[in-house]
Amino acid sequence: MYARLLRDPRFAKLLAGQSISELGSAVTQIALPTIAVLVLHAGPFELGILIALQRIPFPILALFVGVWIDRLPRRRVMIVADVLRAAVLAAVPISYGAGFLGLPLLYAVSLTTGVLTIFFDLAYLSYVPELVDRERLSDANATLQMSLSVASLAGPGLGGLLIQAVGAARAVGIDSASFVLSFLGLVWMGPDKVRAERRQSPGMLKELSEGLGHVFAHPLLRTLVITLGCVILFGHVLEPNLYPFVYTDLHLSPATLGWILSAEGAGAVVGAYFSPRIMGRVSAGWILAVTGLLSGAAFIVVSFAGAGPTILILGGALIFNGLLRAASVHLPGGPVVWKPQPDFPSGPAPQGVAHRSRGRAEDRDGVINNLIAGEHQPAAAGTGSLPIFNPATGEVIDNVPLSGAAEVDAAVRAASHAYSHWSKTPVMERVRLMFRFKATLEEHFEELAALVTRHHGKTLDEARGEVRRGIEVVDFACGAPTLLQGRTLRDVSAGVDQDLYRYPLGVCAGIPPFNFPVMIPLWMFPLAVVAGNTYVLKPSERTPLGGLRLAELFLEAGFPEGVLNVVHGAKDAVDALIAHPDVRAISFVGSAPVARDVYRTAAANGKRVQALGGAKNHIVVMPDADVDLAVGSILNSAFGNAGERCLSGSVAVVVGRAAGNMLAPLADRAAGMVVGPGDEPGVQVGPLIRAEHRDRVAGYIDKGVGEGARLLVDGRKHMSRPG
Repeated sequence: MYARLLRDPRFAKLLAGQSISELGSAVTQIALPTIAVLVLHAGPFELGILIALQRIPFPILALFVGVWIDRLPRRRVMIVADVLRAAVLAAVPISYGAGFLGLPLLYAVSLTTGVLTIFFDLAYLSYVPELVDRERLSDANATLQMSLSVASLAGPGLGGLLIQAVGAARAVGIDSASFVLSFLGLVWMGPDKVRAERRQSPGMLKELSEGLGHVFAHPLLRTLVITLGCVILFGHVLEPNLYPFVYTDLHLSPATLGWILSAEGAGAVVGAYFSPRIMGRVSAGWILAVTGLLSGAAFIVVSFAGAGPTILILGGALIFNGLLRAASVHLPGGPVVWKPQPDFPSGPAPQGVAHRSRGRAEDRDGVINNLIAGEHQPAAAGTGSLPIFNPATGEVIDNVPLSGAAEVDAAVRAASHAYSHWSKTPVMERVRLMFRFKATLEEHFEELAALVTRHHGKTLDEARGEVRRGIEVVDFACGAPTLLQGRTLRDVSAGVDQDLYRYPLGVCAGIPPFNFPVMIPLWMFPLAVVAGNTYVLKPSERTPLGGLRLAELFLEAGFPEGVLNVVHGAKDAVDALIAHPDVRAISFVGSAPVARDVYRTAAANGKRVQALGGAKNHIVVMPDADVDLAVGSILNSAFGNAGERCLSGSVAVVVGRAAGNMLAPLADRAAGMVVGPGDEPGVQVGPLIRAEHRDRVAGYIDKGVGEGARLLVDGRKHMSRPG
């Protein structure tokens, strides 16, 4: 795993810079207290102040700095911190050479480097996920922890040797130079990728409270914070006494102390290597408990041992301390990372407050809006629009904008921004939101069915069936943990194992047809979203209200803004979607000619494409068929959904004696079907979607009669009805 990461030049430069600076910091870790004890003759009290000034900024400032850094460019923060740390540490050898080095200056250096290190470390930890893919994040953390551990292993020993060779003050100067090298490595990395615009922050105090709430609500994190807090606290109590004890009581050299302190690095190296390999067999709690217990016991025994045994026991205690530190950063499943949580709720979505789309669904001109990044947004000024009819009455119930490339690009950018967070959201969190979406759809079941009938025309029972079939797919999407599992096959060849992983693609887009404005969108985006993708939906311009309402309910269920976006329009919007470079996959359902065009264009642009066109469906009735069953099946196929569906039967071939038995009952039952508005009780066939559809069907009848066909039931009599 390390070789693959090191082939990434940006990661390799970050690793090199970090390794050099950590090595220098390990030198300073021993050099500053050594200067205080051997040069300035500080006692435990003064030494305690020196160490406390370096350590105390972390518990006081870390939370505030962490939230602040979330608003700043991470690499720039690291560069500034390196420059300032180099300058501050350079003051030690300079003042020593000039003869005015004293404890106040050491105190100032210790405090300043402590504060700057907080900024660097927190920026560094949050920069790594921006630099590597989520799939490699655990490997990257392990690699960087190994680098840190190697620095901890070699640094104190090297520091002790340097102190004996060149003096403690000059050793600090070498650390200053290491930060200059780290600075050069960060600059050499080149410009970062452009970060998506950060969403509006809820405020630092709110994020702080959310972060603390997340930590203390997580059982492992809560235990880890309390346990390591105690270890660090008592370690800081011990440290001011360690240097006088070693130098004054045991009369050891700085080099010997350096190698003793390197034992902690040895434990950390061992822990960094073995922790990922044993976490699956032994719980994290056992590892932390055993290493902490052994480390504490060894420190107690030191008090009663002589000089020789003390070196061994103290080294053993520090080895266990290093194991404890390494195990704490290798929790099961990788590091636990918290992100600000307004977009990722774990409890019920507050009704009427959070996660509702912002703005109005319709602008002041009576044109419905697009829904982009959780906000209703009108199309650009001057954009045309089309009326949305109630097919049963001919009433204009709304207008739909003919959005173009600009609106499509805005929606894709919103989806791309959301993808950077959504793709890293744990699958169980995605499933929990999908379950909530399913419950929200059930709550609005009748509303959705009525909306379908109102702007498509199908009967209310057919609309209910459509909504139900859509919800069934959402139900299926809730099984994502099983659906997204990879596959492992051992020994497919000698010494070769095969592993299959499933990763999200990125931004996907769906272009559903007019005839199922709720069902087919629900066949498209829930599965893509639960797999970690984000989505842009372009509903049919004839029936756009269903897709828009689904997106509003999607937000009500608690999904983050930008995960699902809706752009209205016709050909221009479709062309912009299938050509957009950031759209990775397209799903289209519509007429066969348009499906072929969508497939060609999207495939030529390197996208995954699913393009489903219309069909010519033939029904074959065999001589021994059950006449009643066959007649019912033909009528349901041909006239269900007013014939506006891909699987509608358009040709019936009756074989042999079945022909004589079928025509009369087929004509009688067809003549008896009730045609009318879909929301009226008892209606079996609703209106066609548009007048041009009606006229085209009437033209087929005229053509058939003209070519000699026998007309058994003339449905053209219904053309005089309104709508």
